[in-house]
Amino acid sequence: MDMKAGLAIHMQMLEKAIIHQWPVNLLLVTVPDEEVNSAGMRGIVPSLVSMQKQFNLNYELTVNSEPTFTEVEKDETYHIYTGSVGKIMPGALFYGKETHAGQPLSGLNSNLMAAYLTKEMEWNENFIEEDEGERTPHPVCLQMNDLKTTYSVQISHHSYALYNVFLLQRNAEQMMAEFRKITAKAMLDCDKKYEEICQRNQLDRQFNQIKVMEFQELHTYIKKKLSHNELLKIEEKVFQDDSIDDREKSVKLCDLYMGYCPELAPATIIFFTPPYYPAVTTVQHSLNKKLVPFIQSLIKKEFQIDAKHVHYFPGISDLSYLNYDEHDEGWKHYKSNTPGWGQTYEIPFEAMKQLQVPLINIGPFGKDAHKMTERLHKKSAFVHTPYIIEKIIKKLF
Repeated sequence: MDMKAGLAIHMQMLEKAIIHQWPVNLLLVTVPDEEVNSAGMRGIVPSLVSMQKQFNLNYELTVNSEPTFTEVEKDETYHIYTGSVGKIMPGALFYGKETHAGQPLSGLNSNLMAAYLTKEMEWNENFIEEDEGERTPHPVCLQMNDLKTTYSVQISHHSYALYNVFLLQRNAEQMMAEFRKITAKAMLDCDKKYEEICQRNQLDRQFNQIKVMEFQELHTYIKKKLSHNELLKIEEKVFQDDSIDDREKSVKLCDLYMGYCPELAPATIIFFTPPYYPAVTTVQHSLNKKLVPFIQSLIKKEFQIDAKHVHYFPGISDLSYLNYDEHDEGWKHYKSNTPGWGQTYEIPFEAMKQLQVPLINIGPFGKDAHKMTERLHKKSAFVHTPYIIEKIIKKLF
């Protein structure tokens, strides 16, 4: 279902076009890694732009064939998507103050700091977006770990958490502004609790208030403190470590930076980690305005099946790397707040802006994606969907 069937359908379209000499140009793009970091799609986008210039191409339509996902139990409605939901991964490094477990008020446990922020992030309505009657799920914490590597009775002074947030309209800059506001509130609440306990126990506080800093602020600070060569050695230590993935590299770089800046502690450093899928929708494009009703009418007439138009494909897809808003500069904030940008991860935003192509996602119906029981509706995959895509090509092009 997800998504060998889509690939097979597209290969069949290409085969038919060749054998029957359809008077149309089709470009088949097949890419790996769509469900991890989308390395394939991020890599092919600049090539699509260069091919466009080299061969004087005008891309008319992008057809993707991610499967139709059911919205509720036993829902068998066929879905047509004209965009794809966005996803971003804000993270936080919590750098507290080490102390012996027997003197807990002399330090600040980073795990406690992490708990305060996770409590604020989980189910937070401020991150819910609505557009065209569609709504994003609540944010969730995908990972929360202690960075202490061995057991001891010293409290942990460094921990991290990564959060999943879905997007419809917000860009990375707007997302970071909201995340910073929530983080500041969480750290203030943590700090107030510490003050209350100190007063109750008639103790003077042992450290400053918790700072909240974006990665770009930490990077600017450490560049003034260390030489260029010293920074390069730190980065090489992180980026050349193949035993950890891109998310862990982001965390490790922040952690190493803070190790050289203990005077900043206690502090929470907020940043982005891969992957980032910008939200995209082309529902207002003139082609889609006639294409969607055509498909709905075709499916109803030929197969007696109702087709629902959905503006954002909910399962995350590589369509996110097409049609980026040419006036949106929010991506620059993502670039400056992603540790390892250009070394372990990058997104070709400038190239994406040049691919202003209407999008449609038409795929086979199936159930239980990513489960042992994942299965494909054979008639949908081998009859309905190929028929629809062929009709789109012949009718419009």
